Amino acid sequence: MLKKGVLLIVLSGPFQWNAVAQTVNNDMTEAIELQIDQPFTSKTDGNTVQYACIDQQLTGKCIQYHNDQWFTFTNTNYDTLYINIGNQQCRDLRGVQLVAFEGELCAPDTYKILDCISLATQDDIYATISPLKHDQKYWLNIDGYLHDYCQFELEVSLRPKGVSAKPIGLIKKVSQQKKKSVIQLNWSINDSLAQSLQNFIIMRREDSAFSFDSLASVPVEFNTFGAYQPDYIFTDQLYEPGVYWYRIIAQNTEGHKLITEELSFQINSIDLSKTVLFLDYEENDDIVISVYSDNNKLLDTIKLRYKSREHRNFPLYLDKYKKRLLKH
Repeated sequence: MLKKGVLLIVLSGPFQWNAVAQTVNNDMTEAIELQIDQPFTSKTDGNTVQYACIDQQLTGKCIQYHNDQWFTFTNTNYDTLYINIGNQQCRDLRGVQLVAFEGELCAPDTYKILDCISLATQDDIYATISPLKHDQKYWLNIDGYLHDYCQFELEVSLRPKGVSAKPIGLIKKVSQQKKKSVIQLNWSINDSLAQSLQNFIIMRREDSAFSFDSLASVPVEFNTFGAYQPDYIFTDQLYEPGVYWYRIIAQNTEGHKLITEELSFQINSIDLSKTVLFLDYEENDDIVISVYSDNNKLLDTIKLRYKSREHRNFPLYLDKYKKRLLKH
């Protein structure tokens, strides 16, 4: 039985992924021309791979081609541009993969790879393309990660949106401790980095989640003499067993968000009270579990794509709601 003060509402909404025809830009000769700072919405459903126009030796470790499509843009006189990918909606929740390169149309021996990104989440991300040649045409190839089908928003921009796609080594030292269900992150920065930063953003996701959640903002601190604080710490209490991923994101004075570290932890067991929900739905139904207090305050929302073997007997750990109930 549920503890007093917690009310459960379980909602189900199956989402159909129907087969659709190929998009026009399935062919490199029909690549869509992107304009600077003008977002374009597209989806990879129904596309096939134009193998004559790719070089898997250049991207084999990063990309597994399946249903790609082509975009292009021409740089006029910028030294740096950002490729922003946002508002992803993917069948398998894995996100998209991106290759940015220069070269001649469908001539892989002329390609020079500028960046290659494979995601495992649907977070809003950006890739930094620099240095760029003036009056140069560039190509973008987008595909669903590990054969996923995705709708997404793509933009070539003067400003980055979301979080950097790749970790950037800006932190001098990072360490972590795990004591039962408590995770402690410790990191240090150097003087040159401190002058360019506003704060750190701590983000976390469970292994099965499709995006990271923001947990806290840790400001860069200075003492009364103007000397920066080099050492920082963040502690997180976990309430459910599983694998957890953490990101330490540095936000600089220009507002750019840079992944500096990504760490994972395995929590095998936690001695907490729980209830088990019996869920009986069709395979791949989208399920939303909403947890409310008895005064109708939303305490938690859990989203999952139903797999009977994994979700039929779904554990709900109740201790995580204790502090939230006290607030209400």
